Amino acid sequence: IDEAHLKSINAWRSHAGLSNVQPPHRIDLSDMNWPHILQNGIESLSSSSSSSSSSPSLSSSSSSSSFPQSSSSPFKFQTLFCANVVHIAPWKVAGGLFSGAASLLQPAGGRLLLYGPFKRGGQHTAPSNA
Repeated sequence: IDEAHLKSINAWRSHAGLSNVQPPHRIDLSDMNWPHILQNGIESLSSSSSSSSSSPSLSSSSSSSSFPQSSSSPFKFQTLFCANVVHIAPWKVAGGLFSGAASLLQPAGGRLLLYGPFKRGGQHTAPSNA
C-alpha cells in the first residue's frame, strides 16, 4: 500500500468532518488473525489521549474516538468497506475478509460493503472494468 493513498484517504476523511469514520488501516486479510490485530490497534487508538497526529498507522495516536463495547469483542463495527480487493486477490484473502468481517460486524444490521469491477447479468457495468 502506498503511504500517499492512506494520507489521501485520511485527508478526505478530515475534510468531510466525519467523526464516525475511523482512519484507514493496513490490514493483511490473508492473516486469519487480522480481526484481533485490528481490535488491538484500535483499542490503543481509542485509549490514547493525543489526537495531534494524522498518521493512519495502527500504532499512532490519530484518533480520540471511542468505540461501542460488546461482551464478545472489544467493539463491533456497523460497517466495513473493502474496495478493489476481492476480484484480484487470492481466494485466501476473500475467505479471510468474510471470516473476519463476520466476527467484527454488529450481529444485527452490520454490513460488509464491497466495491469492485463486478458483473451484472454477465456483463461488466463499465468499460473500464472489462
